[in-house]
Amino acid sequence: MKSIKTKLVVYFTAIILVASFTLGAIAALRSTQAVVGEVEKSLSSMAAEIAKLTSVRVQAQSKILETIASIEDIQTMDWNVQQPALQRHLEKSGFIDIAVVTPDGAARYASGATSQLGDREYVKKALQGVANVSDLLVSRVTNELVLMYAAPIESGGKVVGALIGRRDGLALTELIRDAGYGESGYSYIINSKGTIVAHPDTEKVLGQWNPLEAVNDDESLRSVVAVSERMLQEKTGISSYTFQGNELYNAYTPVEGTEWIVVVTANSDEILSCLAAQ
Repeated sequence: MKSIKTKLVVYFTAIILVASFTLGAIAALRSTQAVVGEVEKSLSSMAAEIAKLTSVRVQAQSKILETIASIEDIQTMDWNVQQPALQRHLEKSGFIDIAVVTPDGAARYASGATSQLGDREYVKKALQGVANVSDLLVSRVTNELVLMYAAPIESGGKVVGALIGRRDGLALTELIRDAGYGESGYSYIINSKGTIVAHPDTEKVLGQWNPLEAVNDDESLRSVVAVSERMLQEKTGISSYTFQGNELYNAYTPVEGTEWIVVVTANSDEILSCLAAQ
């Protein structure tokens, strides 16, 4: 009888231990999932805020250019009248230089520089009556990376020209430079082709770095390419990947009114530290 009792005690003790271990594991898993869920929410919220800030800044700059384009002196399309007016408004506009583009694509800047920009997409849109902002591009005037804004010039209900404003190519980077999750996290912005247009590492911006192209010379970028393609397809979401030996976790969302996508990146080690502290 004692033998049976002993066996039953051992048997039920084992069951209790296994059950306790299982419940503990489930509780730990649920706790981990809860914290990971909070991290995801935090990253997504941060990405949304940065995207909103970027959109607001872009719209504000566009409005400034549209306001200047609506000035009567600019609407005359008489360069002798327009140039002094542009020079008066340039300093307060926030632009490096401003130019009037005639329907044939000829651009005259307040600084006196000239260029032929009829083939530029942002100019075409403005001449069609649509205010817009370009992607990062190399200026034909300065040979530097710039961000161009454009607004239609209208007179008598018709588009008679376009007003364009030049900003530094690192303008977007300045917006996101200090935004990131934890101490090592950071944010960046890509365009519709996956090219970096804003990043704390300015060399990636100035070099117009694109992992979809760079992978041809560096096979280690395969995981980066995979997540970049996913971001370009989904526009909004959460993903993880490996880059330069680091396990990264990111959230991404589009910038309203543009073809840019904001990405907020967190290092998995910091996420694990957060989990350990719970």
